[in-house]
Amino acid sequence: MTKRFIIASVAALLAVGPAMADTMSVQQVEANEHGRVTTSVKVDFSDLNVASPSGAKVLLGRIKAASSQVCGPAPALMELDSRADWSKCIGDASGRAVAALNNPLVTDLFERKNPAMTVARGN
Repeated sequence: MTKRFIIASVAALLAVGPAMADTMSVQQVEANEHGRVTTSVKVDFSDLNVASPSGAKVLLGRIKAASSQVCGPAPALMELDSRADWSKCIGDASGRAVAALNNPLVTDLFERKNPAMTVARGN
C-alpha cells in the first residue's frame, strides 16, 4: 500500500534578497514499503512580475503544471476513486506551493479559482 503526502517549499535560490525568491519547488513525498520517495519539480518565475495580475496568473499556471507532474498522469475518467485522489493531489500540491510562496496576489487568484480551498496565510 502506498500513501502520498504532498509538500511544497520555496527553494533557497534568491535573486536580490531574502524576500525575493525566484524559484520554488513543488514536491510529492510518497511513503511505501521500501521507504520514502520524493518527486520534485522546480518552478522558475524569475521572468515574471508576480506583483502584477498577469504575472501571478502565469505563475499559478506553472504551479499547476508542476503539480500535475509530481502527482502523475490523470487516471481514466471511469476510475472515479483514482480520479478523485489525483484531483486532491493536484489541489493539495498547488495549494501548499501557493501558501509557501506567501504572495497575496497569487493566493487571492488561487482561492478565486478554487473556492473550496483556502490557503493558510503567513504573517
